[in-house]
Amino acid sequence: MSLSRAILRLTAVQAIKGQTLAEGRVYNSDLDPLDHRMSADKKPVIVIFTDDQQEDVGHHGDMGQGQGSVDLVIEIAIAGATVIDGTDLDAQEVQVTIGETDAGMEFTLDLLERQIMSALTSGVGVWPDLWRLFCTRVLRRVSGRGGSAENG
Repeated sequence: MSLSRAILRLTAVQAIKGQTLAEGRVYNSDLDPLDHRMSADKKPVIVIFTDDQQEDVGHHGDMGQGQGSVDLVIEIAIAGATVIDGTDLDAQEVQVTIGETDAGMEFTLDLLERQIMSALTSGVGVWPDLWRLFCTRVLRRVSGRGGSAENG
């Protein structure tokens, strides 16, 4: 187990927490299946894992001097309509509901993905700064769609 993976997860969780529709529901390597979590609370949830790690051994076989890569996996889950609270231009409170339709849920996932990328790449504060310090470059970004094992 590498400390660099732990640091990458920790800083990502803290940089994202409170910056998306998931609010504070951002978890570090939570092993509780998302299906179970979503049955209890239908609000958006984000879980951050680190999977495969590859290290190039440094000069003279020194494992601490090489370069490497880590797969940072960010799972996003929603199970129902999403309500967004805010204010309009006249400072009046407004509430927008993104419906529990296929298109609405797909839009919510897209919005969450964009909010996560924004929090990590251009967020302001100690945690986003630390994440960018430890994640010196992103080699690729893959976005895939999944579904509930029980409900599709």
